[in-house]
Amino acid sequence: MMKKGIFAIGLIVLAFTGLFLWSLIPAGGDLAALWASLQEQLTGETPEAKIAAYIHAVSERQGQAALDAWELPDWDTTSGRWAPLIKRRQKITQELVAADIQSDFFILATEWWRTCCEPGVITNMRNAGGARVWVELHNGRGVRQVYIFDVWVRGNAYWGAAMGYPPRQWVLRDVYPEGQTPLFWQFTN
Repeated sequence: MMKKGIFAIGLIVLAFTGLFLWSLIPAGGDLAALWASLQEQLTGETPEAKIAAYIHAVSERQGQAALDAWELPDWDTTSGRWAPLIKRRQKITQELVAADIQSDFFILATEWWRTCCEPGVITNMRNAGGARVWVELHNGRGVRQVYIFDVWVRGNAYWGAAMGYPPRQWVLRDVYPEGQTPLFWQFTN
């Protein structure tokens, strides 16, 4: 009788585990998407992790570490195309370090972007190659500030389902106060 009870409990646990894992599968039901999501989470390759690394460096007053977390594009470097972004990167980082930004932050909204074929806002984050994230920060006096963090996949184009959902490598590309214009990804919704 005891063995039947243990067996029944085991089946129940197995069923609930299966239901839990099934609930994690993104809206298209693709296991490749689930696997890629798990890989990204485990390796810290998420927009949230890239934002957290930058904010942590700023809150610790480690300006160079913050600059290192905000990667500049490595293409078209001689045309001057990225000069405004280079200036913004220095200015925003210095301002946030000087403002005594706290390490705690709150994500207000995320706008997911399709980056292959025809750029645009999408609802399925698994097909996204870009994330425009509104983040609430607080300075040392508790004053609220909202900044937008543009986090894009390395290389910019992500094909999602068309390529079997390869894991993404996210890169922080732009940070700016709410109300300002993006300099890296200039498409807007």
